[in-house]
Amino acid sequence: MKRFFEVENSNIGEEFQGVSQSIVKPGPGGEITIETPAHLFKAEFVRDGSDLVLKNNGADDIQIVDYFAQSNPADLVASNGARLTGETVEKLAGPMAPGQYAQAGQGVGGEPIGQVETVQGGAQVQRADGTVQDLVEGMKVFQNDVVSTADGGKLSVTFLDGTIFTLAANSRMVLDELVYSPEGDDNSATFSLIEGGFVFVAGQVAKTGEMEVSTPSATMGIRGTTVSAFIGTVDGVLALTVTLLEDFDGSGTGVVQLFDLSGNLITTITATDSKWVVPLEGQEPYEVARTDADDASDQEIISDAADAFAQAYTRVGNGQNFVEQNSTSSTPSPTVNDEPSTLDGNDINDGGSTTEGEGGSDGGGGDTSGSGQNTAPVVTPDDPTELDTNTAPETNNAPEAPNTQVETDDDNSVSGA
Repeated sequence: MKRFFEVENSNIGEEFQGVSQSIVKPGPGGEITIETPAHLFKAEFVRDGSDLVLKNNGADDIQIVDYFAQSNPADLVASNGARLTGETVEKLAGPMAPGQYAQAGQGVGGEPIGQVETVQGGAQVQRADGTVQDLVEGMKVFQNDVVSTADGGKLSVTFLDGTIFTLAANSRMVLDELVYSPEGDDNSATFSLIEGGFVFVAGQVAKTGEMEVSTPSATMGIRGTTVSAFIGTVDGVLALTVTLLEDFDGSGTGVVQLFDLSGNLITTITATDSKWVVPLEGQEPYEVARTDADDASDQEIISDAADAFAQAYTRVGNGQNFVEQNSTSSTPSPTVNDEPSTLDGNDINDGGSTTEGEGGSDGGGGDTSGSGQNTAPVVTPDDPTELDTNTAPETNNAPEAPNTQVETDDDNSVSGA
């Protein structure tokens, strides 16, 4: 059963449960509020003409009439203020007329900003033109792409500046922007995490500009560090969980600044023995000590992220690039699909994890030889991040067994506001 709403409406509430068609009165600010956060942040976003349809497994569709008829579509917010911006919603829903075929190796966002480092199980990309493709190693990603993993899938993506994102199963993120010049001091990167489990390693943008990682309930600012983030169920409540990790190069840890959606500093995270939880359902953020169960839950995604880190940085140390701009050999034939990229219906659940708490182990089926917070440092070549960025080093002599540590600069603050 579908429930219909006008775009000006800002109150989609319990009073309309079971009603086939309802009109909701406008509210202040022009925002559209979805009372159940999971029905927003775990939804499949479908464009139906000028309407937006939110599809959730086991729940009624929510259809917002003429949502895309507005020049600037409204933000969608949960009852406590956690939100997806109208711009992000547009990217998740795709264009009015999705492209049926994509030329191999081509994207609609100009030059690629990253490439798939590792992939296992189901993982897809929705291009800005609406085309959906299955991801394989070496495949390029572009600005405004939406990447996602299905049940049992996992994915690592390396970007031009050496930033690496690893996604667990049932995860989804938007590659909003990456502007990077090796000689620049005003570089920028913006990524939006929608749901699931993530580990990301900051590259040069975090040292030479601003890197913003947004979520439905908070924004992260980093200082050249490694971070775990999970958007899922914690103690029965949908929440963002953030943990600072030891850097894979053995250099120690950095700093994570956590901001609310108004740009106010929630906390500065400097320790790895605790995690911060920012609920999406009306509670105050809080800190809690990490447990052995947390470490076990995160073990697989941390191991996957460390493997991707070692592979990418060893490649650069061997005379190649983080992103091979002219390589298309790993680009598959496109998947013909006029639907937005989404997770399987069985993947839309309340937590995306078999362990209540942090959900980093969702990747499933991979090497679990990692060791959570105490993962041994990854052996890497001499500081590839200090190379002329995506340009290969002048020497072609690959180290037989690189065993030096990558130096990192942890003193460059990034605003998360």
